Amino acid sequence: MKLFGHGSGSNGAEVSPPELNGATELPNGSDDLTSVELTKDERINAFLTRHGRFRALVDAVGVAYMVPDRRHEREALEFGRLLEEVYGRSVIHEITPADYSMARGHLEEVDSDGAQHNETVRWLIDEGIKRKASDIYIRVGKDTARLHMKTYGVRNHFQDMTSNDAMALVRTMYHNADGSAKFVAPEPCDCAFSMSGVRVRVNSMPDIRGISAVLRLRDPGATLRMDEIGYDPLQMEHLEEMRHAAGGLGVVCGETGSGKSTTLTAIMKDLDDTQMTIEVADPIEIEIDHITHVEIAHYVEDEAQRMRGTLGALVRQNPDWLFIGEIRDELTAAAAQNMAMQGKTVWTTLHTQSCSTAIPRMQHLGVDHDLLALPRFLNGIVNQNLLSVVCKHCGLDRHPDPTIGKSHHERFGGGIRFRNPDGCEHCIGGIAGQTVVAEVFPLCLEKDGRAHGFIRRNDMVALEKHMREVHGVRSKESHATSKIREGVVDPVLAEKVIGRIGTMS
Repeated sequence: MKLFGHGSGSNGAEVSPPELNGATELPNGSDDLTSVELTKDERINAFLTRHGRFRALVDAVGVAYMVPDRRHEREALEFGRLLEEVYGRSVIHEITPADYSMARGHLEEVDSDGAQHNETVRWLIDEGIKRKASDIYIRVGKDTARLHMKTYGVRNHFQDMTSNDAMALVRTMYHNADGSAKFVAPEPCDCAFSMSGVRVRVNSMPDIRGISAVLRLRDPGATLRMDEIGYDPLQMEHLEEMRHAAGGLGVVCGETGSGKSTTLTAIMKDLDDTQMTIEVADPIEIEIDHITHVEIAHYVEDEAQRMRGTLGALVRQNPDWLFIGEIRDELTAAAAQNMAMQGKTVWTTLHTQSCSTAIPRMQHLGVDHDLLALPRFLNGIVNQNLLSVVCKHCGLDRHPDPTIGKSHHERFGGGIRFRNPDGCEHCIGGIAGQTVVAEVFPLCLEKDGRAHGFIRRNDMVALEKHMREVHGVRSKESHATSKIREGVVDPVLAEKVIGRIGTMS
């Protein structure tokens, strides 16, 4: 809690606009507003009823808890004067909208206010931006909703609010959404909207106790160059060869949140306007001036018809480059296949955990097996994950748990560093960013067709061995090991993402 207003103690004293003066704790010694007894003073309660959008509570001894809002500075001044008149002093604590929601849900009987919930949506998005969050999680239970934020790959508890307010919050997001998105609690739903300068994508699905909603935040202006993502020099050479191949299909695969879209955007950003480039995605996250962006909404009644219409238009647009946000079904697989067959350069993403498993995954989605085994059709595959970068200013040479630290020092050597959960002014909880670990199969470099023969025979083990021996391809584990030994990434966090890592060079 924050203390941001003090009166002089004399009745009728002038109260300055609320200013933040430092932290304090509640009179009961905790941060729990739900145990505070509310005032019974009629004048104060009448004021709060009259100014319904001015979010404040007052306890039995006259201490106030208020959600700061520049739009209600006049009411805040009037509120401070009233506290002076009634209690002889004005003590006001700053609380968040979620604090207010929790307290109100336990202490008051108040109808939902759509405008307040819209303000809370904006507050939540702004807090996510402030914390550099990529994802915000809302898990709604029977009585309470828990909110988490993921920053640089680490998920932390953020705050709680009442289930009723959380449900209203999610409904408000769908009300703000683009197009005809609708929220139906018993069904999986998707929507997207823009707020506070970021693009927000929302997915919700039913839980046996309520719902689970996940918000993905994307800054439309935040793009990286290929050399900033974290590939090693040989991987960069292989990616350049794939990028300059004349036609064919390039695939970037990985789990959700593995940076696939970041890589695709970096490739797109390097293109100039001398070639016609189209991106088809759901949703479009980054807009680039010289790229034609086409957004396809999923979970709509006529999705298949819209997609077929878009595919027909793509042929007539005659692009040199086509970026398909994700191969997720037979329609998008057909689009990637058909355009690559026509000699266009196609890039897309896929959800798989390795380069070799991307091939049967594409077959399962409808890409012809014989085509995958043809030279010049499949240019290459990238598989990647994002790992948290340890802050160079406050990272720890020793893990707080000696047992864990000993195990990792034995496997990786003495130069490793661990995240400092206390963090410092240069990071967030000891994390200062993310870096990619990857494996890259540059199939476009194959001259004798041996790799394509392995694909034809569905011998993925032989394919992996061939790529490592002939082209020097390293595994993600090897790439991660290098970054652990350099002190760039925390080995404990790395193994949570990509699994246990052996003692490889």
